[in-house]
Amino acid sequence: MSENKEEQFPFMIFMTVRALIKKLNRVFNEHQIPISIEQFGLLVLLNEMPDELSQQEIANFLEKDKSAVLRSIDLLENKGYLQRVSNSEDRRVNRIQLTAEGKKMFEQAQQIERQVIEQIEEGISVEERQIFKKTLLHIREAALH
Repeated sequence: MSENKEEQFPFMIFMTVRALIKKLNRVFNEHQIPISIEQFGLLVLLNEMPDELSQQEIANFLEKDKSAVLRSIDLLENKGYLQRVSNSEDRRVNRIQLTAEGKKMFEQAQQIERQVIEQIEEGISVEERQIFKKTLLHIREAALH
């Protein structure tokens, strides 16, 4: 007997990711965090990197097309969270960095994100989380090859 659609890995992963994104966006909104979870991902990346990144480097890290990244950069720059810095070696390439306001927003959003994740993880044992992470890594590796 074949599995129904709701029990197949791709569908389960897709629906779980959608639920997480929806919840995080809702909680960000409730706490008046004026960014989406996707924009938060960009702030996370820039916060984690030791140097500024170009738009192309950001697109590569996030595995998104350059135009989608540009839209997020523009939105976050307009809110004062990012700034473009000219590259002295190649003036055609801008480096993207967090502003002081962007770092502050990142810290606020990260605190809320951690609270949501802790709430979601309640009742899930450490062993179950480790198995889940290992399984997700296997699925990702298989999907990349």
